[in-house]
Amino acid sequence: MARNLIRFWIGYQFGMCRHLGDIRGDRCVVVADRWIYNYAAQPVSVAYYGPPALARLAVRMAPRPDLTVVLDAPADVIVARKQELTLDEAEAELGRWRRLSLPNAVARLDGTQSPDVLAKQILDMMV
Repeated sequence: MARNLIRFWIGYQFGMCRHLGDIRGDRCVVVADRWIYNYAAQPVSVAYYGPPALARLAVRMAPRPDLTVVLDAPADVIVARKQELTLDEAEAELGRWRRLSLPNAVARLDGTQSPDVLAKQILDMMV
């Protein structure tokens, strides 16, 4: 439960410094899928069943990316693409992502667009 989140947060703190300390900078891109935000927005996917407030605290204390890209789409579109979720589960996750207060720059993109269009939008933001 909470031990899983704490272990993950400590791994971020030390792992980021150890592995990325020398390469972070203006000319470097580091891509991470879901970051630590998953503990607050999709806790079941990471087997976190602890207090939501602790997950939000970990998000605020974790290293911050320069930019977070959130792909947003209607729940029925997500369920059609990711069939391991029910419509209710997808709607609940979307609600958590939309309510999540992220401590850095956030770009919310229309996830119904093609991967090529989304990739171009993201690359354009980084230039």
